[in-house]
Amino acid sequence: MPLPKSRWRWRYLGFYFSGRQPLAAGASIADCGVARVRGGRMRKSFCLFGGLLLLLSAISCGGGDATSPGGGGGGGGGGGNCAANSFCMSTQEFFPTTLTVQVGTPVTWTNGSSQTHDVIFTNAPVANIPAHSSGSNVRTINVAGSYDFHCDFHPGMTGTLTVTP
Repeated sequence: MPLPKSRWRWRYLGFYFSGRQPLAAGASIADCGVARVRGGRMRKSFCLFGGLLLLLSAISCGGGDATSPGGGGGGGGGGGNCAANSFCMSTQEFFPTTLTVQVGTPVTWTNGSSQTHDVIFTNAPVANIPAHSSGSNVRTINVAGSYDFHCDFHPGMTGTLTVTP
């Protein structure tokens, strides 16, 4: 036994259609038995969750530029909060790549990644920093000049320390 037409309803693209037909040409949508479904608790929750997710992703993209302290970031996890007179080591780079200090200023190299790095000076009057996977090392250069260094484990991971009088 079929259901009465008034009880026959189906959903299509957010509209409920009843089994009733339009009364005549020019009849309104309300006359057809079509009613727009209003957002319920599930739709509101979904929109709230989506908006929150969008907001968090926008915030996590960060800001700052390469000249601001602790700015930069991007490109292999570089950047972060590197202290003054410091080089920070990410997975594949030193940040910053160049630093200028005065003679006698202690400079810190900090490995904040889980990768093993070393610091090999090309022409500096100080000892190289041996391989390590975390922690910090400090070197003080007492002779003015420009000193290049690199990581033996990662080709292209280079930096320059300029010491001024």
